[in-house]
Amino acid sequence: MTYFDQISWNNLNWKLLLVGIVSLMISSCSPVNDMPVKGVGGKNTTACFYRGSGSLCMHTKETADSVDQYFQINALEPVTIANNAYFSNLQGHFKPFSRCFLGTHTVPTLHMKKPKPGENKEDGWWEYKGRFNYHVGCKTRQHDDKVIYDLPYPRGQKYKVIQSDHGIKSHSDELDYAYDWQMPEGSPVHAARSGTVIDTFDRLAEWDEKAPSSYVYVSHSDGTVGQYRNLKYKGCVVKKGQKINKGDLLGLSREFLHFHVSTPTPGDTFAFKTFPLRFHTQEGVTELEHGRWYQNPTCVQGN
Repeated sequence: MTYFDQISWNNLNWKLLLVGIVSLMISSCSPVNDMPVKGVGGKNTTACFYRGSGSLCMHTKETADSVDQYFQINALEPVTIANNAYFSNLQGHFKPFSRCFLGTHTVPTLHMKKPKPGENKEDGWWEYKGRFNYHVGCKTRQHDDKVIYDLPYPRGQKYKVIQSDHGIKSHSDELDYAYDWQMPEGSPVHAARSGTVIDTFDRLAEWDEKAPSSYVYVSHSDGTVGQYRNLKYKGCVVKKGQKINKGDLLGLSREFLHFHVSTPTPGDTFAFKTFPLRFHTQEGVTELEHGRWYQNPTCVQGN
């Protein structure tokens, strides 16, 4: 999942805007408690972002004549973070970055001098907008195309693909290679590939259709991340840090299951990429097609 966050203010009207954009637009919005924001008071502001893979806080401090910004990063798993800024009537130093982090880091990014009254035609008015995005994994990692995935449901079970790669409904651009299966709510969801659970989220409320769906993220040996989305309320049965093998139970679905494998892409914009996948099916190893039913074979040999 990729998130985009923005904090903006000026010397007339301070405001804090935090916007979550999830990579799966068809199923959910970013949960409110998933991206807490804390106002520090005065003209010092902190926007914090918490995930199972760590935390990121963007701190901004204003003095009488300057504006400064720095990031505090605590990455429990490799994450790619990029930042950018847009400002008016400010002069000074800004250092954008886009790189992979692991561990604890403090990264200064901006020191700007504020205009004095009468220094510009707006009589000292200034404005600044800082933004960052965040994606689990490193942009330098590449998918191992030799890997053959299991279908993410029980052996012998058969479900219909209601959207595959390049799907006209929502599988385009970054989601070019993503897969949706129609299945009864509460159907078991199994790991398509071995790895480590790096993040989970359980839906906030069973009755609120606007609430985001539950999900499980699994990090693979090649650095890619498998996202199992649209799980039901209280539908996660694994925990962060848990090692899982292909075929292990991860959770329970809603009326359909979404799955894709992704890494971040270079640059300072909201960007990630998904990969074409091949699956073991009863008919052999194949790429999945929209509208077809696929049975998970009862026995699989090899990868």
